[in-house]
Amino acid sequence: MSAYFHKSFTLNCDNISKILTFVSDNPSASRHDIAIETGIGIGKNESDGKVRPTIQYAIYSGLLNPASAEKQNPILLTPTGQIIFENDKRLKSPVTHWAMHYYLCRPNNEALIWSFFIHTFLPQYSNFDSQTLEAALADEFPSLSQRITKENRRILIDCYTSGNSLAKTRILENYEKDKFIRGKPNYPNPYLAAYILAEIWEARHPEKMMIEPSVLLEKGSFATTMNLTEADLKTCLSEMSAIGAIDLMREAPPFQVVRHWTDKNILLRRAYEEN
Repeated sequence: MSAYFHKSFTLNCDNISKILTFVSDNPSASRHDIAIETGIGIGKNESDGKVRPTIQYAIYSGLLNPASAEKQNPILLTPTGQIIFENDKRLKSPVTHWAMHYYLCRPNNEALIWSFFIHTFLPQYSNFDSQTLEAALADEFPSLSQRITKENRRILIDCYTSGNSLAKTRILENYEKDKFIRGKPNYPNPYLAAYILAEIWEARHPEKMMIEPSVLLEKGSFATTMNLTEADLKTCLSEMSAIGAIDLMREAPPFQVVRHWTDKNILLRRAYEEN
């Protein structure tokens, strides 16, 4: 069940880092080997402990190959995971948190509650309480039990407010007990923004060299991923244009965004250098 793959365990960057460190040298390690080496609990069977959900988190965050979910397969880092691990083994950098966030909330990802939360719920609620989110999750995923819906609500909030999760994105801020506000744009530098734009562009518009800025405001696209208003988007586009990742054609409407990058991974590496 993709909406409950986490088994009530919050995304934990320390545990993901431990697994990446071990499997980078031991890709054929069993789940029990990982538990023994990392100290991550596995329980009486593999489906009950933390190892499996932690591997799933790493997959949905873009760090591990999807085939790694099957225990008979080797556990391999993705090209993105390799770059992140080379630059930030402990997964503490805001660049890392934003990259993981992008993968978690992709509309075609199987981490369903993240896509709903980022692209549907947050654009509608600049502030909300826990019960409002829980009710929205119940409406979106009616086949899930009330217990799982409560767990999903907690998991999402913890993911963006816990210091050992993705809090450095500042997408969500807790201003009072059980009350939250959508944060202001907090991406670390334009190279990181350009990397995420490149990922989204190549996934959604692979054949196009130019698109209208309004396309980036669509649900599931760049603006909702990066937590940007229309005014924020204009600022972000100007910053990316200044580093040469894109060009902006503003001579006459309809205005166009022109892609200039050739290798999105160069943008990700540069994001770490600039952070």
